[in-house]
Order: sequence, then C-alpha cells, then structure tokens
Amino acid sequence: MAKKVKCMNCAKSIRWALPEVGEKNLEYVKHCVAVAKRSIVCGETMKTKRINHEQYCKKYREKEECDRNYDNAYSKEITELERKIESYEHRAEHKYEGFEGKRVKENLYCEV
Repeated sequence: MAKKVKCMNCAKSIRWALPEVGEKNLEYVKHCVAVAKRSIVCGETMKTKRINHEQYCKKYREKEECDRNYDNAYSKEITELERKIESYEHRAEHKYEGFEGKRVKENLYCEV
C-alpha cells in the first residue's frame, strides 16, 4: 500500500529551468521565479504540484544526498536571481533621475 508523502521529498520531483535576467525579459523572469518558488513537477506523472503538496504515492522514492545538494543549490540560484531582478528594477527607477523633462528654448529670432 502507498504511504502519504510530500512530493518535494521525492527523488522524481523536477525543478523548473530558470532564465537569465535582462532588461527585455524582466517581467517574464519575475513570473518564472514566482512559479519556481511555489511549485515542482512530478517526474512520473508530469503534473505540476505545490511545494508542500502531500499525496499517497506508490512510486515515491526518497531523495539521496546529491538530490538534496541540488535542491540547496537551486534555492541559492533563486535567491541570486531575485537579487538580480531587484538590481535591474533599481537601475530602471534611477535611469532618468534628475531629468524633469525640461526643454531648452532655442532663440529662433536673431537681432540685427
């Protein structure tokens, strides 16, 4: 009989691929990070599951040490990606700092 287990602790759980941050894909990266932080994919059924999802599973296999190390590296990668997103947002906010949209009036008439 299957036992009730957390999908996150299964060796068959798959994590999402994370994109690189750039100015053109900032919103996409934010969405990907949000999805990666809250879900995984079951490698057996290919269904998306919440991180804290529990279910009765016949195909559950306990994670090994290398899988746990990979999870730790993945969480660090997500944290680093969040820092890069904040950096890009900060740069975008201060890109036009000091520019109030003032126009320089040109002298169109010459005095003779």
